[in-house]
Amino acid sequence: MLSKKNFVWVALIVAIAIFGLIAAGCGGSKQAQQKNFPTKPIQLIIPWPAGGASDLSTRALAKYAEKELGQPITPVNQDGANGATAWAEAVKARPDGYTIVMVTFDIMTNQALGRSPTKYNDFEYLLQFTSQPLAFVVKSDSPYKTLDDLLKAGKANPGTIRVATTPLGGIYHQALAMVEKDSGAKFRVVPFPGAAEVNTALLGGHVDVQVNTLTLLDSHVKNGTFRVLAVTSEKRSPRFPDAPTLKELGYNTVHESFRAIAVPKNTPPEVKKVLSDAFTKAYNNKEFQETADKAKFDIYYRSPEDFIKFLDAFYPKVQAVLAEAGLKR
Repeated sequence: MLSKKNFVWVALIVAIAIFGLIAAGCGGSKQAQQKNFPTKPIQLIIPWPAGGASDLSTRALAKYAEKELGQPITPVNQDGANGATAWAEAVKARPDGYTIVMVTFDIMTNQALGRSPTKYNDFEYLLQFTSQPLAFVVKSDSPYKTLDDLLKAGKANPGTIRVATTPLGGIYHQALAMVEKDSGAKFRVVPFPGAAEVNTALLGGHVDVQVNTLTLLDSHVKNGTFRVLAVTSEKRSPRFPDAPTLKELGYNTVHESFRAIAVPKNTPPEVKKVLSDAFTKAYNNKEFQETADKAKFDIYYRSPEDFIKFLDAFYPKVQAVLAEAGLKR
């Protein structure tokens, strides 16, 4: 028969062993869940209203990704504060792969302007899937036949040529400010709430020039209403091959928006890989690419590794241009 003292020791050893088995079982269960990921639907937070290009392009990609994953992807629109509302929600989500989020260029603008505590590097990325270069555009009857014509006029008559952009501090205004700095020209900025309003302002003759994404310009350029003076991409746009890049013209401005899919930090690497592989296969799906081409989504791929390098190099430029414009905190 065990003494009271020995009985206590045996009981303690048994309790430790049982606790260890339970802990191992929980850990094993967690590892099994990660290995079999996903086992339930995935929520995809979209920080823009339903029906816009950001929403539609993200939903299109998700449609093909869920086929790869074998589980539904449920898009949830959380518009507000230039994307900040959705990103603040997503960054707090459990890092288990069941909440993912679409991220755009605006997260860097918000960060640089001090409008949101959520930073671009608070997330880990699965891929970049679109790139939206901007363009400097005039009506076809404008006296400015080339970008050089426009910039010469902007130097000769500073502050008189009206240029439509989206709100001050946004990517459209940033591109204009970069060109002003590089060229010495000075324009009168006329900000509008969104890209559609910018387009309408030029159509109606309320401004002389607009800075806008290529998506909204296609039909107007093809029917001869608008003329593209230059684009902000690294290379010429296949859609407007006659329009030179700013870089070609000698200006150090490459500035374009993007859409990417991300997960909260500390998502297990094996889960992140499953998601990244699925979205990459979705991106490469011929049907998705045909859908994107018809809808003019301007698809562009960067891997997780290349995309974070791109963001790390891009963010200081955003900070600098906003500081130069007197908008950065």
